[in-house]
Amino acid sequence: MCTGWMSGIAPSSRTRNGPDGWSSYWHDLRKEPLIFSTRQQGGGSIMIWLAISHQRTSPICFIEGTLASNKYIMLLSKELEPLVRDLEGLYHEEVYFQQDNAPAHTAHATQDWLDKHGITVIDWPAMSPDLNPVENVFGILARRLYSGNRQFSTVSELRAAILEAWDEVSWDDIQKTISNMHSRMIAIIAEKGGSTEY
Repeated sequence: MCTGWMSGIAPSSRTRNGPDGWSSYWHDLRKEPLIFSTRQQGGGSIMIWLAISHQRTSPICFIEGTLASNKYIMLLSKELEPLVRDLEGLYHEEVYFQQDNAPAHTAHATQDWLDKHGITVIDWPAMSPDLNPVENVFGILARRLYSGNRQFSTVSELRAAILEAWDEVSWDDIQKTISNMHSRMIAIIAEKGGSTEY
């Protein structure tokens, strides 16, 4: 397995919750959200992006509004490209970037930008976001964020708590999610792109 494995996350939404007891959850923005309740005062959500590798991570990036390809390219330019160059210098080999098939990721403009900047993207099967190790990192983050049934009444409170919880995610946690990529890849090949335990 390549030591230069790097994984990026498709934007995930986190809807805020408040003292009214409304539970909220992470969901893939490409899928229809589940609705358990409605709010009188509206609501809010936070979309975040993150890239991880064995040796480095990007900061958590908060995305305002819809993630179109032009906004995604700006994010890649600011956060991903410097990280890739740093890892190439560290590993002395090519770094492979994994992302899912979200529209902003597969847009021609995004693909052109990645090609132009020499960032190799691994082809990834459709409908397999849970094969991305960063999804496991988000699970760890969410457990820290909501430990003790913690709730948030404002988006800014949730944002601050996300950053605080991220500081508590250990390198060991991150490395474990990446270390099993070899097993994940074997499983998906064995299932010919179908469902796996991951």
